[in-house]
Amino acid sequence: MLDRSHRKLEEKIGELRAAAESIARGAPDDDALEVVSDVLSFFDRSVARHEADEEESLFPRLRGRGIDPVIDTLSDEHREHTRLLYRLRELQQSWQGRAPDAERGQHLVRLVNELDADYTRHLGLEDERLFPAAKQLLGPAELESIALEMQARRGRDAG
Repeated sequence: MLDRSHRKLEEKIGELRAAAESIARGAPDDDALEVVSDVLSFFDRSVARHEADEEESLFPRLRGRGIDPVIDTLSDEHREHTRLLYRLRELQQSWQGRAPDAERGQHLVRLVNELDADYTRHLGLEDERLFPAAKQLLGPAELESIALEMQARRGRDAG
């Protein structure tokens, strides 16, 4: 489930990039502005849950099993992502109901580029180190517990 959400995240960052580039050209349409809002909402919902899945369910079970430096790096990156998203929301709020000018659009592109680079590195570390370690180190009962916790976080009944 966690690796599937990576592909969705990459897709959403691509949508955000296209919208930011449209805005930076100085004549954004309503669709571009809506995409920014929608993608930020996606981050608020889905990415926040994904990070909670890792921080609350996966990382604690992997601590002390030889990959603590990877977990520490990923946790630090989660905090950096939160800061970047806060900056994106601040920029979006600075538009105050009107289309952003090209300068704000350029600033948006820079933030999206930074977010994209950070997530590319982050997802690579998870895909290459964290998930293989979890598959190797965690037993079926632990993996089932993680899945149940993830479902509960999404308001789904596990039964």
